[in-house]
Amino acid sequence: MLLRPRSDFFALSIRQPWAFLVVTAQKNLELRTWGTNHRGPIVIHASRQVDEVAAAYFGFEIVSWPVGVALGVVQIVDVLTLGRRELVRCQSSHRSWGPFTHGMRGWVFSKQQVLANPVAMRGSKGLFPIPDEEVRQIVEQL
Repeated sequence: MLLRPRSDFFALSIRQPWAFLVVTAQKNLELRTWGTNHRGPIVIHASRQVDEVAAAYFGFEIVSWPVGVALGVVQIVDVLTLGRRELVRCQSSHRSWGPFTHGMRGWVFSKQQVLANPVAMRGSKGLFPIPDEEVRQIVEQL
């Protein structure tokens, strides 16, 4: 189990279908304009917004995506500062065509676990703390 019940659990909101690709280990690198010193488990939260262009690109039906829920747990194992060369080299891990800017941070994920029953919860910007009740519901599934 990656998580223990505790109140200092954090989540990251990601739009669908990207959140699904992250928790199913099809996308191991998440680009952000900011980094984090946090290493270890975080919950991946599917935000209420869907990236319709990406869903169409991957051939996904938009109506089937769970949103506003915790989808799974991943480990942050590293955060890289990426230039253009590194971005090109990491393209298959990121699964996106852009936008890329010099100095972006690549959050490297591993040990992905999908929740059998997504847990409804509010999202937020940045790494945000998860209420104890939602933590309990997530941990019970791991």
